[in-house]
Amino acid sequence: MGAVNQAFEHSGRIDFAAVSHAAQSALASLVHDWLPDGKREGSEWVDRNPTRCDTRPGSFKINLSTGVWSDFATGEAGGDAIDLLAYLKGISKLDAARAIAHRLGVTGGTASTSHPAKQPNPTPPPIDLNAAPTFPPRTPSDQDGKPRFVVAGDEGPRIRDDEKRRHVYRVGGVPVRIKIMRKDGNAMNVYRVMDTDGATGWQYRKPEGYAAVPYFTGRNPFEGEQDQFIHWLEGEKDTETLARIGLPAFTFGGCGDGLPAGCEKYLTGRNVVILADNDDEGRNHADKKAALAFSVVASVRLVHFDDVPKKGDVSDWIEAGHTADDLRARVDATLLWTPPADETGSDTKEEDAGATVLPYGYKFTERGLMWLNPDSDEKPPIQIAGHFDILAETRDGEGGSWGLLLHWKDHDGREHRYALPRAMLAGDGSEARRALLDGGMFIAPSAGARTQFNSFLLQVRSPNRARATQRVGWHGNSFVLPDDCFGADQRDMLLLQSATAHEHSFRQKGTLQDWQDQVARYAIGNSRLVVALSAAFAGPLIGPCSAEGGGLHFRGASSTGKSTALLVAGSVWGGGEVTGFVRSWRATANGLEGVALGHSDTLLCLDELSQLAAKDAGEAAYMLGNGSGKSRSSRDGSARRAAKWRVMFLSSGEISLADKVAEDGRGRRLAAGQQVRIVDIPADAGAGMGLFENLHGFDSAEALSRHLRGATMQNYGVAAREYLAAVVSNIDVLRKQVTDLVRAFCEQFVPAGADGQVERVAQRFGLVAAGGEIAVRCGVVPWQRGEATLAAGRCFEDWLAVRGGIEPAEAREGIDQVRSFLLANGMARFIPAWEDDQDKRIQPRDVAGYRQKVGDGWDYFITTTAWKEEVCRALDARRVAAILDQKGMLVTDNPRHRAKVVRVPGHGCLRLYHLPARFLEADCDA
Repeated sequence: MGAVNQAFEHSGRIDFAAVSHAAQSALASLVHDWLPDGKREGSEWVDRNPTRCDTRPGSFKINLSTGVWSDFATGEAGGDAIDLLAYLKGISKLDAARAIAHRLGVTGGTASTSHPAKQPNPTPPPIDLNAAPTFPPRTPSDQDGKPRFVVAGDEGPRIRDDEKRRHVYRVGGVPVRIKIMRKDGNAMNVYRVMDTDGATGWQYRKPEGYAAVPYFTGRNPFEGEQDQFIHWLEGEKDTETLARIGLPAFTFGGCGDGLPAGCEKYLTGRNVVILADNDDEGRNHADKKAALAFSVVASVRLVHFDDVPKKGDVSDWIEAGHTADDLRARVDATLLWTPPADETGSDTKEEDAGATVLPYGYKFTERGLMWLNPDSDEKPPIQIAGHFDILAETRDGEGGSWGLLLHWKDHDGREHRYALPRAMLAGDGSEARRALLDGGMFIAPSAGARTQFNSFLLQVRSPNRARATQRVGWHGNSFVLPDDCFGADQRDMLLLQSATAHEHSFRQKGTLQDWQDQVARYAIGNSRLVVALSAAFAGPLIGPCSAEGGGLHFRGASSTGKSTALLVAGSVWGGGEVTGFVRSWRATANGLEGVALGHSDTLLCLDELSQLAAKDAGEAAYMLGNGSGKSRSSRDGSARRAAKWRVMFLSSGEISLADKVAEDGRGRRLAAGQQVRIVDIPADAGAGMGLFENLHGFDSAEALSRHLRGATMQNYGVAAREYLAAVVSNIDVLRKQVTDLVRAFCEQFVPAGADGQVERVAQRFGLVAAGGEIAVRCGVVPWQRGEATLAAGRCFEDWLAVRGGIEPAEAREGIDQVRSFLLANGMARFIPAWEDDQDKRIQPRDVAGYRQKVGDGWDYFITTTAWKEEVCRALDARRVAAILDQKGMLVTDNPRHRAKVVRVPGHGCLRLYHLPARFLEADCDA
């Protein structure tokens, strides 16, 4: 009889449309049963193709919204669940439809409204929420150090400054997931994982093997009577609200959390009430939850709250004065939910409302971007490019610099994100394609495809917006790097957008611990290395603390370790190239302008000053320190906006900036302002080991230098990101700390009576010290507190000693220039007018003044013309005279006139500057 009944059943008519429609409503559950090793990625289920030797998931995908499936590797595809089951099992579509109809209770061509008893579930049951949890293994960090892993217990990662509240998901009372709600309204999740050594901790990405569990507070809602209502809420806050009034409630998260695969299995045979938020997104999400649960629950009711404000929810409804009994009454009055007749089309319309608008003739398929000529239906569609996403349209804060934010994966599966300026599409767009091809995007090679690709990027529209900037560094309260943004204002995504944004050295490699062990710890006891590293951390403090940018120049003989110091400092921010993060001075002043803009608020390392052209040296010093490029005109003659930046830079060379300027051969000298902007530090620390003072067990300075050069090629870029993560969110507090550190440094190291120029240099060293001390407090460098301050103080004192005093640089230059003139011309161009044997060979046109014998020396009397035009050439002649008068090196007879009237034998009365013989004695100006 059983065989007869089975044969009769199989001979019955199958309504394929009804079966396909019912299968679509339960597709997530069906696919999970048929492909249990897969995982959900957005709206798709991804798994290996079991019908062939498929080694890894990625090419075989099922769209859970539409039912369309495809194996991109073989080209096989289908349009619904019937096709999929027939393909997986190798059976006919008729047999596949019968199997699905039997599973879902579809009879007589329609789905049974009596909701028959569920068939046994062939997949593993949901997690026992009362049992001790098993933590999935930690996801290995990639080359960028992601996902981040934090060693912590049940309490989870430390509380963030921008954190509003936490919701802890538990199994057996043990936290397994923490959802952190931030003050800006966004959320982030951390997951409990087990490291390879057996220790547990938390990582900032969902690990492989993590099974979604519901969130609830109080008693377990799934342990009540089987026929009682259990309430499926939109989010954790609503779940807590219902728990407080004694109703069983749970959630798997809000709209942004999606619907985790297998979550419906907790609901098998239960009477489920779904409470929707009062907005389009909330209602749409509630419908999706109902469709997902429909195939396994005893009943499902979908309750709306149209009597609360828009975007309101059940919590608002309860706060308005309603009770648990009121909610029970509303549930009882709600009809049972059944799938709408045209659910698929409705969902599609809802999803497309805010979707990217493609230009006419273009569409994305499993092959990528395709174009079908609207004027010729006979021609087949042509492939324009591979798969990519348009995440947003970009523009700057003033509504200019429009572009597109693109996302794609290269052939290795590595994700890329690039803000493409639409200005790069002007002309044939080759510049834009070059940047995208460099990132591994596939673009069809034909000329027609290139033209259509350019046209697509010019026409496509996205409802999302992002704010673009053309330089790294601070923008409001956010800090932008080429590939990351810290402390981003969530009201507007912020990112770097320029034609060369993808060409940068802000790369990462290794871990912070490795960098500390292999690089930073060897700076301890080496003042020059500590100062170099501290300068790297001082860059982000310049803008927020209204400090002055500028540079430190390590000057010394070859092979003393100057370049090593720059490599070590550069490893804080990036590397990956032959010279790491270090750039060369070998550039024009205009070229350096672009380099400085690319390092704003960070660190700029420039090696070998001797490679800079002498004519550009002085201009480069002012430009880098002032943080402003040249003002240029546009084609119509109007002024273009000059580039602006703030930068701390390190330099190295065998000569000083003053020596480089003097190489010009035109008698040019380094101005005091330039000397303040680039401070010379002797590279030799004076310990007989070049740059080093502590070799940390290495046999020689060369061995330590060689180790550091190798270590910086393997560990770079991670320290700055850890530093920014701590600094950006606390910058308001750090401003006062930096001010106090700089003030304390100046009070400790600046001598009494020092000139303002010395004070300015001391403030820069103080800022460097503050950068290092804050890095210590943030745990970024393995030093003791005070290490950076002592090292900066040592280098400041060495600079002061080389400078030769605490007076203004102009004063020393003036004295030196007057003395040099007298030593060079004192006997040849000054007439000994008071002597009997005067030198008759001095021509009148060469006379610079007169001299008078005083003891073993000469007093010099300089004419006012020679004083202004020759002796004090390129200097302020009056100021030089005032300085000499102040030091007692100029003899005057009237405080109003520093040039006095002198009767010169044979020449009458003349107004002359009188310099006594003691002026030429050594150290007379000390």
